[in-house]
Amino acid sequence: MARIIEYTHDPVPQVVFDLSFFDYDDTSPSYLGYAVYRALRIPDLYSHPANPVTDIVVIEEGATTYLEFSADPVQTYFVQTSTDLINWTTIGPAVQEEGTGDYEYYDFNASQFTDRYYRVVTQ
Repeated sequence: MARIIEYTHDPVPQVVFDLSFFDYDDTSPSYLGYAVYRALRIPDLYSHPANPVTDIVVIEEGATTYLEFSADPVQTYFVQTSTDLINWTTIGPAVQEEGTGDYEYYDFNASQFTDRYYRVVTQ
């Protein structure tokens, strides 16, 4: 049997992942089972619940609308717009300020619309 176990780094370690391999149906005398040399945790494979988007600010500066918000620094966020709150169009990704979780987006086309609504989504 091969077994991979991941523990927390707490003073009293807790198991967070436990995986074992063995083919109980293979009764061949030459069956040697599985072997594991080492395991490496890939952080991107272990998602965590995203922090909520907070502190959304929309500022109009002349013909440009500026969006600013705080969110989870490990997620990618996109800004969507709508003129009727039913049909939404992605207009681009928000830019994060160097891993801080503070994002911004400049909408240079906002002045072309009389009504323009915004929302922030992650994928």
